[in-house]
Amino acid sequence: MNNASKRLALIVTLGLLFLAATTIALWLLPASVWAQGGGTIYVAPAGSDGPTCGPLAAPCRTVKYAVESRAQPGSHVLAATGTYTDPFTVTVPGLTVEGAGRESRISAGHLWQPMVTFAPGLTATTVFSGFAVQNTMAGSSSFIPTSTTSILVDGSAPTLQNLWVQGGLGAGIWTKGAASPTLRGSVICANNGFQAQNDGSGAVEAAGNWWGTNTPLAGETYTGTVTITPPISVSLALWQPPLGTGSLGSWSGSGSFALNSPATVTVLMNGGGFTPPPGMVILLKAEGGHFADSGGPTINLTLVGGAAQTTFVPTTTHGVFIAAFDTGCSNQAIAGLDYRYHVFLPIVMKNYPPPPPTPPAPTCPATSNASFDLLSTLGAPIDHPDYLHGDLNLSLRGYDPYTAPDETTGFIDYNGATASDPPQLSQLTTFYANNPFPGFAALYQVYGWIWNPTANPNICGGNPDGCVGPIMTYNPAEGRYWDITMTGLTTTPGEKVYLPTRSAELDPALHAKALVLYAEETRLTLGYTRDDTIANGYAVHLENVCVDPNLLALYRAQVNPDGTRKTGNLPALSNGQSLGTALADEMQVVIRDRGAFMDPRSRKDWWQGVSSQASLPIMVRNIPEH
Repeated sequence: MNNASKRLALIVTLGLLFLAATTIALWLLPASVWAQGGGTIYVAPAGSDGPTCGPLAAPCRTVKYAVESRAQPGSHVLAATGTYTDPFTVTVPGLTVEGAGRESRISAGHLWQPMVTFAPGLTATTVFSGFAVQNTMAGSSSFIPTSTTSILVDGSAPTLQNLWVQGGLGAGIWTKGAASPTLRGSVICANNGFQAQNDGSGAVEAAGNWWGTNTPLAGETYTGTVTITPPISVSLALWQPPLGTGSLGSWSGSGSFALNSPATVTVLMNGGGFTPPPGMVILLKAEGGHFADSGGPTINLTLVGGAAQTTFVPTTTHGVFIAAFDTGCSNQAIAGLDYRYHVFLPIVMKNYPPPPPTPPAPTCPATSNASFDLLSTLGAPIDHPDYLHGDLNLSLRGYDPYTAPDETTGFIDYNGATASDPPQLSQLTTFYANNPFPGFAALYQVYGWIWNPTANPNICGGNPDGCVGPIMTYNPAEGRYWDITMTGLTTTPGEKVYLPTRSAELDPALHAKALVLYAEETRLTLGYTRDDTIANGYAVHLENVCVDPNLLALYRAQVNPDGTRKTGNLPALSNGQSLGTALADEMQVVIRDRGAFMDPRSRKDWWQGVSSQASLPIMVRNIPEH
């Protein structure tokens, strides 16, 4: 072994010893030494949750209880290895939540919500580190709500480091609001959605992470304002001591390999001054020889400090090929060495044509000159956090596209009485208000919601906010007389979107017609009563709409960081008032009457006085008496 190889081997060995010693010491240090401020709160699967849990001798059982019930500003929650299935929300500032590495798993398969949520207002002094986080909600839906993410950062700036975020059903990390977290030294890959999805106005600082590929791309790996450069990347190097003409150590394109002579293969993973968290494993596959440590053409290498070495023995004069894989992210090679054609490619396996440029994702305006009024609500406030409320945040339910031969993208004339003073969807944009109706862009079915006010562990895994239920279809026994509960409207990006009009006023002085019951950057829920609920009157959900930034800011000012109401006031809108702009070429609309999901295609109710294009026939349907 040459001097460089000896030095690297020594560094790897010392790194292993340091890691083992540090892990043991973390559990043995007294709380006064380990953490300042709120002290250390220990967590282990064999522990027990209770008001006195947390000492080393009596750890809490769940990270959720330690974080939500025991932690104070400056506390250090230290979790042992094991699986923790309860999702939790971090609201305490200056809190450090640390696991023991990849084997400290926060994972569940029954909750349609983020596994870890960071509430608004947290800063970089809030640290989350050393866990594997995975939302594995089981389901057959082709539509996955955004809320089915592993980690949600809502309008805050925590520090996330040394994490494994892999294999989740939705996005790996979802940020919204003014969220600006810092993500470092983590593995984020193989999630069903984007690895990082930023739907907010903040900027995510995410350089120095491994994304499962040496070339992470906008629109494919991540979306929104996310800085990932430089990422962690994988490189390979092979060195064979010069033993004669053509040996790999002095390869010049002619001659033969030094057969049966050991060569050193080095794997390096680094970028932006960071390496992947401990426990990173890279699989090497070879042609033209074998690995001395495994005796075959494959070997798994565990990296320490982003580096690992092994010995490869060439056995053919036809050349050597070695490829690297991260099987936890994909089955595709991520780097390689190709000596089969007398070409030395130490970093990339092959050169492929660059992919076509990804069109920029639609963005929402960041500023506005509009102003909005507040109106006090009547009755009790909402009884669940707004972003976890199945009647306010439609993304929790989700929806699926629907096509069937007997369904129409035009209007339907249902028999029976006309709804009383219903909101008019034709006023959403000036196009629909002034032109014959061209037809709906798409039809959808919304999922139901299962409420669990008693937190029954047999329902929704004990989640007191409930969980998504079966898709809502025609079922007269349950009061549903149509299959379609959402429609898509064709829009032009950037065109103004207005309040669906109605005659009845909530406040004559303001001429207010509706309240904003829930708002995010690209979704809005409107209620046409002064009650803080959709249960007592009409309500409209809008998806894929850029909510006016001033309206969004005004709504958020009425809500506490935990999603509960703060002031007893909500933004009010009047007829003809713009609530935002269209985000893309389709906006989704849902209309409800006293909680029930209605068919938005009903002409006599929601599209009064609107004619259809001549080529679009109007369907007539009867509703059974009920």
